[in-house]
Amino acid sequence: MKLYLVIAFVSLLAISSCGKNSDATISQKATSDTIIGTKEITNELPGSNYRKRAKGYFLIINQDTSKFMPIAGETNQNDFSNKGRVWLNLNSDSSMSYREQIAELSLLFPHIFRDFKIDSLKSISLGRLEFMGDLAIITTKQLSEVLKTEKAFYSNYKRVQELLKKSKLGEDFNAVLKPYNLVVGDVWVEKVMFTDKKYLYQNSKIETDSTLIPNKILDCMIGIRIKRADSL
Repeated sequence: MKLYLVIAFVSLLAISSCGKNSDATISQKATSDTIIGTKEITNELPGSNYRKRAKGYFLIINQDTSKFMPIAGETNQNDFSNKGRVWLNLNSDSSMSYREQIAELSLLFPHIFRDFKIDSLKSISLGRLEFMGDLAIITTKQLSEVLKTEKAFYSNYKRVQELLKKSKLGEDFNAVLKPYNLVVGDVWVEKVMFTDKKYLYQNSKIETDSTLIPNKILDCMIGIRIKRADSL
């Protein structure tokens, strides 16, 4: 009876403390002190006519529910060219650092791939680079070593995409995807711009020493296309 009450309490905590609605459920444990929570997504995302199903995943660590909830989805029969394709929306949370989110993503992936076919994952949408904090800082520095001026960034999206694939972004996601025989095929970007350092602090949690942050930070809508490692 005591065990039942504990599980019930944790279930209620997962639903209430993180803004998850009554669709939120508790799944299996990831580690001894970490539980996986899930939420069925219905109409919260656009494009529902082309979506067969979608599900959010989050961690409950020592009874604290994480605000980071990546959403995985699968296209339906209405989208004939992409039927059965799986996508992931990273759904970054500004209260968590990039390092923390990547660490949680690595714990969530095994559970995501129990619900969705690994080989069908075709893309991961990261959202705005600015919201990923330290990753934006590092990639700004890395790309600026090659593209010396802001004009160079604006005039050659293809080059920006190639460099991002080779940057820390590509390295980190290749590391997370490696256990599943998946790799970053390429990176796509939209609306490349530069934002002030102060806005980075407003929109993300930063771990980098403030003295090492450039005054202007690269920002864009960003995503990656996924391929099987043995197909390259």
